[in-house]
Amino acid sequence: MEGASVARRTLILVSAALLAGCQAQPEDQRTAVHKALRFATLAAVEQRFRQAYGMLSEDERKRTTEDELEQGIRSQHSRHSTAFPTRVSAIEYSLVPKYDGMRVYLIGDQRPVPLYYQIAMQRISGRWYPVGFDASEQPFPNSGSTRLPAGK
Repeated sequence: MEGASVARRTLILVSAALLAGCQAQPEDQRTAVHKALRFATLAAVEQRFRQAYGMLSEDERKRTTEDELEQGIRSQHSRHSTAFPTRVSAIEYSLVPKYDGMRVYLIGDQRPVPLYYQIAMQRISGRWYPVGFDASEQPFPNSGSTRLPAGK
């Protein structure tokens, strides 16, 4: 029985070490937030879809064309009957360890109703890539989020 207990403790320690290795470190999290903010700025503020498309991972570019990205982002804004923002600000993020990723939550300065954005980011070979873009008139439910200081 004692051998099984030792084996179980070892398995728990190894699992915890593996999970800890998958967690993004604070400086890595800041990099992901900045890249998400850059992607949202290119796509939603500046509408420079070619440059936004260039930020996607190689695999994502194989699944999605530049035109599909542009149409998807344009349709998100027309669905909410709102203009593109002149500025976006990152407000929160949450880790998604299962996918070695994060969700970054942003807000646009549209008037009269701002849009909220969720950019899914995935770390591939140590680099962060946007893999999802969603817009909503309501804040996204973001349990377990880390709030960012104002102005980020």
